[in-house]
Amino acid sequence: LENTVKLYDTIEEFDLDMKNAKYPKLFDDNIQAIKGKVKEGYANRGLDKLPKGEQELYQRQILEELNVMQKTGSIDYMLLEQYVKESMGKEGRYAGFARGSSGGSVIAWLLNITDINPLKHELLFERFMNKDRISLADIDSDWTNQDRERVQQFLLTHDKLDCAAVITYGTFGVKSAINAIGRGMGYDDKEISSITVALPNNADFEDVPRSAFEKYPDLMERAKMIKGVVTSVGRHASAILVSDLNLEEYIGTTMVKGFDYPVTTINMELVEKMKMVKLDVLGLSTLGWSHEAIKLASIPRIHSQSEHIDWNDWSIRDDILDNSTLTIFQLEEQEHAIQKIMSDESLARIRETSPDITVIDLISITTAVIRPGSASIMSDVLNGISRDYGIPEIDEILSDSFGHVIYQEQTINLIKYAGFSGSQADIIRRAIGHKDAEVINNWIPEFKETLVNKIMSDYPTKDKEEVIETVDGLAQIIIDSSAYSFNKSHAVAYSYISYETAWLRKYYPLEWLTAGFIIWRNSLDKVNTLTRLADKLNISINPVKFRYSRGDYFMDTDNNDIYEG
Repeated sequence: LENTVKLYDTIEEFDLDMKNAKYPKLFDDNIQAIKGKVKEGYANRGLDKLPKGEQELYQRQILEELNVMQKTGSIDYMLLEQYVKESMGKEGRYAGFARGSSGGSVIAWLLNITDINPLKHELLFERFMNKDRISLADIDSDWTNQDRERVQQFLLTHDKLDCAAVITYGTFGVKSAINAIGRGMGYDDKEISSITVALPNNADFEDVPRSAFEKYPDLMERAKMIKGVVTSVGRHASAILVSDLNLEEYIGTTMVKGFDYPVTTINMELVEKMKMVKLDVLGLSTLGWSHEAIKLASIPRIHSQSEHIDWNDWSIRDDILDNSTLTIFQLEEQEHAIQKIMSDESLARIRETSPDITVIDLISITTAVIRPGSASIMSDVLNGISRDYGIPEIDEILSDSFGHVIYQEQTINLIKYAGFSGSQADIIRRAIGHKDAEVINNWIPEFKETLVNKIMSDYPTKDKEEVIETVDGLAQIIIDSSAYSFNKSHAVAYSYISYETAWLRKYYPLEWLTAGFIIWRNSLDKVNTLTRLADKLNISINPVKFRYSRGDYFMDTDNNDIYEG
């Protein structure tokens, strides 16, 4: 106790900077740097070959995004992301198409941070970044599990940037506190279990039955004292703090067991409050599977501008209908839904209002609508039943899902149509999503009035009472959809991965299955799934055989067989 007091007395008061974003600077003139890289990406993506009118759309969007990035101070962040992706690309390592809302940025696409064209898919930059949002820029990236380790190592051993993994603290919860104190006091496991067995994992002491306090007053009192006490430290599996400050001096670093690199002494909550920059380096096993299949097939890497893959091959739809959704990313558990929306009947209805619908559109819609809370529209969407509001602008906003609000971006566009800015629209959408009563009670009436006036101004011959009724219904849909509407940028990006896996399965089934066995050889469930698909495709899985087997699973293309390794 005496030493604890001495230690306490040595602590000096200090201030933490919670106001300023701490983006690491890679360039002295970040404006010129990002303009140069955007210009290079503009040519590499082939935009300079487009007709003048189309180029103007991209140029206007680039200027708008650049203006927002300057105002939010996030240009350095975009350059950091570009630097990491470019450095890994030189090693033959590539992230997924995109993840989260970053797919809505044209600049991110031009810098090869993402690999989906936002204007082609009508994605919104405001969903990713806007001048009124106070949070830091944030881009999550998916890598193969092997590449993920390399990306983290690249950052953690960088000679100019100071990086560290973010610490995690394990603490006593209610159940673990009761267990620890109970054992320490000599109670047997059965007696302790009688107190904790019915408690949820995130229980508070208010959830503990009153009878337990009456029967074990000392145990419960002592357990309450240690709730929240740190029991262990570890590190966040994905988050790497990246800085141009000396982290040891600025926040302090430490080491944790089983990890060879520095770890912050502050947790994620404080990292975010101090506006320090972290990169979320995530692993996605499906990317490793695809990369392995591509290597076995001896074909070039697949990306959004690959010329060896048709990104709207309708025979993929036929294969899904004929051979199930086994092994197709995201769709394996959604077989009924995707087969329903791709059925002849649903597709015929959809094409009446959306004749240019694509396979990726259908996958995006399906994965977005299969969400808790969307039961009220799910059946109509999957059956291709459209909804018409009789207002061309509103129908156009909802045209990518034939009249149903399923994407957050649609909500933002509806609010913008009523006359609000993109930044305002995103803030309002987020507030409604968080069930902010003040915003709902104050803003919804304003939205209704503004939208009614807008429609009557654009279409003065319409019956005002009918317009009011339409707007009332639309406002309620916006409120209701906050429970299930999905980020379209993420839906589209992940649908590219789904399509890629379906394409590989159809055109390179032997390589796809062989890669699957290599990646999932230690997962019994996955091996069983792969075996079922092999049976469907008349591909034999054979035991180890001299001259045919290798160190791992290998394929015999002559006989359409796979041999165990």
